[in-house]
Amino acid sequence: MKIGVIGNCSASAIGMTFQQLLEDCDVFSFEANAVLRANNFDHAFSVLKECDIVFSLPLPDQYGILAYNNLKAEHKNVQRLPNIVFTGFHPDCIYCNYNDHLFESPLEVLHSAIIAAAFSLHFNPRQTYDLFNDRVYRQLGYFDEFEKARVFLSNIMQGCGLDLSAEWPHWMSRGAFMYTTNHPRAIISARVATLMAIKSGLVPPGTPVPEPLMEELALHTIWPVYPPIAEALGFRGSYLFKKQGQPDRRGGGGVFMRLEDLIERSFDMYQKYPKEMFTIPAVARIQSILKKCN
Repeated sequence: MKIGVIGNCSASAIGMTFQQLLEDCDVFSFEANAVLRANNFDHAFSVLKECDIVFSLPLPDQYGILAYNNLKAEHKNVQRLPNIVFTGFHPDCIYCNYNDHLFESPLEVLHSAIIAAAFSLHFNPRQTYDLFNDRVYRQLGYFDEFEKARVFLSNIMQGCGLDLSAEWPHWMSRGAFMYTTNHPRAIISARVATLMAIKSGLVPPGTPVPEPLMEELALHTIWPVYPPIAEALGFRGSYLFKKQGQPDRRGGGGVFMRLEDLIERSFDMYQKYPKEMFTIPAVARIQSILKKCN
């Protein structure tokens, strides 16, 4: 049997779980954006078309023949995967996309909304650092984001025929189950893949979730859960941001960036960016609130 997976950065983790669950099957996993960048649509489509079952995110039309609706029209058995997005742990973590240009940051393409807004309001780094406290988070609605994110994720799962309520205690048992707003830990991808395998009849109900053998997404940015937000959820938070990559074993360099360093480096980069970048809704909302509370 051949199983195909087409999705986002979690596609590999989902595919590896299918392989662990069904050792005798062949599993092929594609990250849609990697295929898009390489213009490798024909190869991916030819592989997926030969699979007995394909698990796919609801990809939009920009992915051509790999778009969800196009794939369903060409393949007899396409199962919809849930897109695991959860902002509850990291309400300050945003992308800055203006005119279809994704601006880089000291942490790949992830920005702090507070830092971006503070820069645009001409705060200095010290003033910006002082904004990271529970009073400001409350005014920004950061403490309210968790429940909103849970409801949103529950609806996403329900749209794929999955029930989040039974899963929720398992997900929360490990603290923050996301590295960023759209990068889940491997165990979450494993649990989702197992649910999909059960739903599709590939394995029987009650099949144990395999322990992931890799944490591929841990090699990318890991956004911390800020201490006041973490404490409200019952665990310990941090202001240590993990940079892309792994420690320099020969040179002794680490992978963490402190909050004050992120502010300084972000400010340095923002000097070169057009002011229009700071007009995007995610930044403008923070600007308007900071103007009132400072």
